[in-house]
Amino acid sequence: MDLALPGARPDSVASYLKALGILRLLHEQHRARMKGSWQRQVVVQESSWMASFEASPDGNIESDVFVLTGAIAADELVNFFLCEYEPTPILSPWNGSTGFYPKDNKKTLDAVRQSQTKRLTAYRETIAIAQQIVNEMGLKKQPSGDDKNKLIRQLRDRLPDLAVRWIDTCALVSNDDIQYPPLLGTGGNDGNFEFSRTFQQQLQNLIDFKTGKPTADAETLLKAALFGETLPGLSFSGKIGQFDPIAAGGANAAPGFEGKSRVNPWDFVLMVEGTLTFQARLTRKFESSTHGALTYPFAVRPTPMGYGTAAEDENIRAETWMPLWSRPTRFDELHVFFGEGRAKVGERHKTGVDFALAVADLGKFRGIDAFVRYSFQERNGLSYFAVPLGEFRPRDRSGDSSTTNLLSPILPWLDRFRRVAEPKEAPAAIKRVHRLLETRIVEFAQAEAQPGARGNNALAVLVALGEVEQTLDRSLTWVREVHLPPIPWLRSRWVEACNDDSVEFHLALALAGRGLYRKVVDDPETQLPRLIDYPEPDRGLRQRLVRVRGSQSKPSWKDSDAITVWQGGTLTDNLLILLRREEIEAQQGQKQESAQDADPTNSHSHSSSHPATARLRDIQAWIDGTVDDRRLEAIARGLALVKRHRSTQGKDSREEINAVPAAFALLEPVVRRVVPAPTEEGTLSKDSKIVLPRVSGLWSRLEVGDCQTATELAIRRLRASRFRLAVRPFELRRDRTRRIAAALAFPIAEETSRQLLDRICYRIVENKEEKKEDGL
Repeated sequence: MDLALPGARPDSVASYLKALGILRLLHEQHRARMKGSWQRQVVVQESSWMASFEASPDGNIESDVFVLTGAIAADELVNFFLCEYEPTPILSPWNGSTGFYPKDNKKTLDAVRQSQTKRLTAYRETIAIAQQIVNEMGLKKQPSGDDKNKLIRQLRDRLPDLAVRWIDTCALVSNDDIQYPPLLGTGGNDGNFEFSRTFQQQLQNLIDFKTGKPTADAETLLKAALFGETLPGLSFSGKIGQFDPIAAGGANAAPGFEGKSRVNPWDFVLMVEGTLTFQARLTRKFESSTHGALTYPFAVRPTPMGYGTAAEDENIRAETWMPLWSRPTRFDELHVFFGEGRAKVGERHKTGVDFALAVADLGKFRGIDAFVRYSFQERNGLSYFAVPLGEFRPRDRSGDSSTTNLLSPILPWLDRFRRVAEPKEAPAAIKRVHRLLETRIVEFAQAEAQPGARGNNALAVLVALGEVEQTLDRSLTWVREVHLPPIPWLRSRWVEACNDDSVEFHLALALAGRGLYRKVVDDPETQLPRLIDYPEPDRGLRQRLVRVRGSQSKPSWKDSDAITVWQGGTLTDNLLILLRREEIEAQQGQKQESAQDADPTNSHSHSSSHPATARLRDIQAWIDGTVDDRRLEAIARGLALVKRHRSTQGKDSREEINAVPAAFALLEPVVRRVVPAPTEEGTLSKDSKIVLPRVSGLWSRLEVGDCQTATELAIRRLRASRFRLAVRPFELRRDRTRRIAAALAFPIAEETSRQLLDRICYRIVENKEEKKEDGL
């Protein structure tokens, strides 16, 4: 039998812990062995904090609700907590105002000491032992330093096991020191708000300490806590601290300017009982001589990113990810799971970014349906609140193109980048791109975890990586001071993961495949001249963009030289500069030596890595100015980090061949230089090729937008090579001419180049010249 508890939802840490407390107490004190799970159900919308959930047309919303599975009905559950529940002895004598010291207010602690009900027997015995330890140590006030550490050790050695569980929840005792896990502040208190004293006070509101019977309001309050029933006038105004920002009161917490703290005593009591599920552990590497480190279930170093209100200078104490599971589970199983609860990506399990990656890749495999991310942030003055930052649902592990598979080659580099970017001394620009990159990674991991919601998040990460490298290049002096290497090469699967089928992406992919060394050689099979493209470590687009050199396995930073040509102008300007620089390098013969070393005649060794080519329809969009140049350049910067670029384009249609401007069709073969040989009939040979000489002055004319002179030079070159042309010099606007010239930087397929050349030539048919209709 299933019993839903709508009052226990993961919308706040308090409500989540309440669910764990209910399951733990039933397991340890009730005869029925219950199981618990989180199920998605429709609940009534009560307040604005639930706006993050999806609302239905009738005003209700879907939310995860805790469900008990087992032989227990609602009335029996209510009766158990009202009449049978025995509170766990929650005591923190190391804190101030707990009633153990002469000047403390002893009213609350004495009420428990003097109680007569059997339900508080364990509490009374524990208080007596704790007071004896305090007296033996001669403590007259709240201890600090070594005295505090000694007291906690003494309490842990001598208190009953049930009370020791509370100590292990809020303090970690080791041989060297005592550390405090983040969930319970600094040892069971949040500033002046002491949890154990408040726990005892709230028990007085629920249980008659003499008879053990429930108080007059206990049943109404319990049904509200368990089943979400409305309380028209909650008369209790106790504190709940960091665990529930809405119930804590303050500005805008109620109608009017300010609301008072309104806490259901059962919510606080069951919440504290639930915290005992989380116990700190001390871990160290095997055979390591170093001091152990505190580990806490699903707790990581806070990462202020991945949510709408993230800010760089936020004061965040901790971050924790609470798991949700839909398979009914016993508490003893759950306790083991929480005891081993941690997330790792390779050897990383440090920050919220790491946890997001682990959730996206492994959460479903481990039986977890979702994680709710909470961050303990400074709000409302100096107070900390556990702010919910969203729900992450692990993906179904049906494929291998996961987030971590894409990012795994650069995870060590990301750690290194984080270490140098987080200190205050780091440049502001570095901090900005670091935050941008980690935000994009978190968004990608979250989208990866939600089928159908991935969108362009992989592309956003790639673009962020490109922007990071651009910023590092601009801060190269600082980069060398902190010994940060360039971003490692990315795997080719990034291309498939990022492909949004946009014009900008296809053009950027073709551009990123550019920069391959190009040399005319004789094909060893056909003995015909051929233009060979193959990866040249120091001539890829990445090296043209930033000062990175070296092989594709280990890039390194390089001093300024003529190879890096990218400047701060428009994309058109930079493409023209790139083409001009390549022409200068070819004229100077700077590439021949590299070509000999790489043996470009062995074209088959590179046949598995075909450079991507652009479609003419995309080039047409570039020429017409309908492309987002900034987005194209940003994508190209990211794709320049990918080691291999495979062509994903199909063949160009006849309509696309004819639609491209004739000036482009004329200039492209002149720039390509290796073209099919002309025949006497005006056709293009299928068996032989020729190499066109370079055209002096062509690029200088194109750069200034002189279309007429540039096309006249191209026509002269082709006619001198015996091509029968059906075109005359063109006269176009300066800006359009420069766009056409820049379009020559996008590689096109060899067959497409052949068809463009065929389009501008005459053909001889039965001794008559026939001018083809090509829209010229």
